[in-house]
Amino acid sequence: MPEILQSPTGQIVVGFSGLLTLTVIGVYVVLKFRDSIGEDDSSADQLTKFQEMRHEGQIDEDEYRTIRTNLGGKLSKLSSAEPEESDRFDLQG
Repeated sequence: MPEILQSPTGQIVVGFSGLLTLTVIGVYVVLKFRDSIGEDDSSADQLTKFQEMRHEGQIDEDEYRTIRTNLGGKLSKLSSAEPEESDRFDLQG
């Protein structure tokens, strides 16, 4: 085996194998991060589902507020951008 690594061809093969391995790992990591970032886009959907659960009585107002607070600033920004709709929903529930 050491004889193969001493030849230029062997070194090229080992180098390309290492490069290919790093590329595959890099693609895997990028796809994982894209999946988790894509979940951020569903913040509006999550808020809507929790509003529906509150409206149906599956969770109470305090639980809804706690969930909304824990989900972070992006949901707060979304709900503050549409306060009238949120207030109308509260009146129905």
